[in-house]
Formats: sequence, structure tokens, C-alpha cells
Amino acid sequence: MIDDEPTCQMSMDILLSNTGYTLVSASGGIEGLKYLENNHRDIDLVLLDLMMPDMYGLNVLSEIMSHPELCKIPVIIQSGTNDHKEIDRSISFGAKAYVRKPYQRQQILDVIDKILNDKI
Repeated sequence: MIDDEPTCQMSMDILLSNTGYTLVSASGGIEGLKYLENNHRDIDLVLLDLMMPDMYGLNVLSEIMSHPELCKIPVIIQSGTNDHKEIDRSISFGAKAYVRKPYQRQQILDVIDKILNDKI
């Protein structure tokens, strides 16, 4: 999960508890990209926020999609934005899905399960 908000990281950790998923959090785009570059073989999916102070989420997504190894990792945009242009842009940049914050446990689990089982 790449998100600058500790509350969102903690919430996602709680939502994913007892699911078999392991959450690794990065507190911004720069940190997240470094982690992905060093650990991409161990990452099955990225939850990416759009609004971060160090690097805008679409720029992070663009970096992920331009990297030959990172582009294989599915990305879910998870953001509080209502801006449909930004949501559409994120999908056109390669994100597999968008989930609006705040989300419910079953909602995020359904999206993750669908992506990891190649149903999206």
C-alpha cells in the first residue's frame, strides 16, 4: 500500500486481518517506488493513493507502468477523490480498478480477489 496517511494504512491493515493477505505500507510515492523496485518479486498487488504530498499518485502509477518488472503488478487506486477525469486517467494509465475511500471490508476484498484471480 502506497499512502501517506497512517490512518488509512492502519485501516487497511485491520480490513485485511485474518484474510491471508499481508500488507506492507509505504508512506509516499518515492518510498513506495523504492520498495517496489527492491521487492517486486514479493508483491502481488499495489493499493495506491492519488493525493500524496511527495509524489502524485498518477505519477507513481506512470513510473510503475513504465518499469519492465513493476508493470506486471496490478494496481488498485484507492482514493477519496470524486474527480471522474482522474479516475478515468488512472485506468487509462494501467490501474486495474478504483475504490473510493472510505471503503467497506467486503468491498475491498471483492476487488482484490477479482484482480488476483484475473477476473478484472
